Amino acid sequence: MNRPTAFADWAGRWLAVGFFTGAEVPVSSNGFTAMGKTVNITLNFAPAPGTQLMVVQNTGPGIIRGTFSNLAQGQTIAIPRVPDSPYCPVNAVLDWMAAAGIEQEALFRRVTKGNKLNQDRLTDQSVARVIKRLAARAGLMASQYAGHSLRSGF
Repeated sequence: MNRPTAFADWAGRWLAVGFFTGAEVPVSSNGFTAMGKTVNITLNFAPAPGTQLMVVQNTGPGIIRGTFSNLAQGQTIAIPRVPDSPYCPVNAVLDWMAAAGIEQEALFRRVTKGNKLNQDRLTDQSVARVIKRLAARAGLMASQYAGHSLRSGF
């Protein structure tokens, strides 16, 4: 299945990339200017500790200039663990993986009407529907929210 892995806004100020296996490189370019751009990374799989991901691959004699405003080349991104907090993102993901029996591949998967966990990853439309439904339940205007709302302030 051919999945889109990179998107950019119309003014070129940000780059949104997605990884589905960790083996793909979302952007190939004969020269690329990262300076002044922000990169938003979406992981659509559960990477093993130490997994390295390449965002931009140079395909020609042009050079890659600058660094992203929020990410340096080779930078490790740490997600802090807060053991005593019920809101710890690391524990929440580990608990979900254990409960769902997920060892690799898609982290967020479809649940069938019979409450069976499917191997298929959630689609962007499914995520948007969940966000809208939860926003409405919280008394917010659901039409103002979508999947990318989760990245606000990133």
